Parts: sequence; structure tokens; C-alpha cells
Amino acid sequence: MFAEDRAAVKVGVFVVLALIAVVLGITLGRGIQFEAAWQPVYVIFPQAPGLEVGDPVTVNGVKRGVVLDFRNISQGVLVKIGMDHLDDIMLDARPVLQMLEITGGRKVEIFPGHSDTPVRRGDTLKGKTGVDIPMMLAATYRFIDSTARVLSHLDQAVRRLNATILQPATLRQLQGTVENLQRLTMNLDRFFDEHQDQLQQTLQSTKHLVARLDTLLRQSPLDTLLGNLAKTSTQLPVLVQQLHRSLQRFDTTLSEIRPLLRQLQSDQTLVGRLLQDPQFNQQIDTVLQTLGQLLQQVQRYGINVNVRLGTRP
Repeated sequence: MFAEDRAAVKVGVFVVLALIAVVLGITLGRGIQFEAAWQPVYVIFPQAPGLEVGDPVTVNGVKRGVVLDFRNISQGVLVKIGMDHLDDIMLDARPVLQMLEITGGRKVEIFPGHSDTPVRRGDTLKGKTGVDIPMMLAATYRFIDSTARVLSHLDQAVRRLNATILQPATLRQLQGTVENLQRLTMNLDRFFDEHQDQLQQTLQSTKHLVARLDTLLRQSPLDTLLGNLAKTSTQLPVLVQQLHRSLQRFDTTLSEIRPLLRQLQSDQTLVGRLLQDPQFNQQIDTVLQTLGQLLQQVQRYGINVNVRLGTRP
């Protein structure tokens, strides 16, 4: 009985060791074949996440080789692949490191290219790392993190801007700027209304000068251009004099505007007091309210007039 048990134990241990040997052989010997059976080619990838020795190499989806080795270099990752033959792989071929299955794994997919020069043993191709689900998730996380930082900085900037704008001094400055712009607009409107004729005359003179020069350039041929310029040279001083007078009138108008603006900015005039004196504005508002109340009383009760004739009260 004891001998049979020992025999059973030995058989079980042998079976377990055999299974372990088979698994190790499959794991470690994946992709290992005789060196002469493969045509070695090197591919440089920017990065090779998840790549392992023995991963398949396909050409247009058909398995044609395996990954033999890989190591890091300064340009990225140098991957040594073994191909069954290189007759249809051209020098402009595009190796792409892709996801093998949705659950994991990697493969090197080669698009053969269209040049007339085939790849030889030991040549180096430049590959590209394809996008897979982990890389997409990592890129999405980086994008979300960057967006959160940008929004945080934007929120801080908006808070600082609100804190600056809501200060009383800043509000007063903004209000003063708006009032100055309103006054400037009113003064410019008044200036254009008062000097519209002079401005139109200046524009007409300039337009007439440009029209005459344009007519001269269009109608005069090249060979008689100098002669026409000589004829019209006597008229140019007149045009220049007209333009000079127009500029003088414009300068005179500006000199008239400056005292008007200074007078409007002072507190001595009615308009200046209306614009700059708050007490005067309050007094006017009080008078208008009183007159309004008086008119309401008159409309409501009428006017009671006591007239005496021939006697004294």
C-alpha cells in the first residue's frame, strides 16, 4: 500500500514538473527561432509602452514576424524585429505600434510603402506609436488637469479684477471718465454744427484738387505729361493758396473752440455749474419740485382772487 502511494506521488510530481516546464518553454521560447530563419530589421519608435519580446509583426494585417529584442536609445526605443522575407517591404514603409486586443497586448503593424527600393537586412525604419485606450485616458487626464489649472487662474484673475473695479476710487474714476467723454462728445457735436460750412468748403477744395490731379494723370499720355504739368503749374499755387486758407480757417475754428471748452469746464457759467456744481443742481431740482407742486395745487383747487373796487381793505 505504501509503495503504491509513493508511486502515485512520484507520478503527480512528474506531471506537475512537466506542466511547469511546458509553460516556461512557451513563455520564454515565444518567438525564438533559428537566427537564419528571420530577416532582421530595426525600427525606432518614439515610445513602446507594453511591448514584449515575441509580440507579432504583421504586414497589412497578416502575421509575418515577431519582435526579437528592444532597448532604449537617445531617439526613443530601438526595436529589432524578425521578418520571414523583405521582398515586399519598401524603404518608405510605415511601422506602427498598435494595440493587439482590447484587453491588452501589442503588435507592430507595417504598411509596406510604394517606393521601388526594398528594405535590406539590418536596415532601420522610423516607426510611429499608435494611440490606444490607456494613452487616450492619459491624454484625457492631462487635458482635464490643464483645463482645471487654466480655469483656476482665470477665476483668480476675475476675482482680482472685480476687487479692483469695485473699489470706490476706481468707480469714481470710471464715472469721471464717462462724464468727460459725454462732455467731449457734446462739444464736438456743437463744433461740427457751428463750423459745418467751413469743413465742407475745406473738403470740397481737397476733393477738387484730387479730382484735377486724377484727370491729369488719366487723360495725359506719357509723352505729353511734362507739357501738361508745365501748363497746370500756374494753377497749382492757386490751389495751394486755397488749401492754405482752408487750413487757416480750420486753425481759427480750433482756437475758438479752446476758450469755449475752458469756459464750459469752469464753474462761472450756467452750463459749467450744471455740469460740475452738485449744490446748484440740487437747488434747481428743488425749485422744479416746488413749481410742480404749485401747478398741481392750481390744477386741483384753482386760483382764488379777491378783488375790491373803490374801497381800501
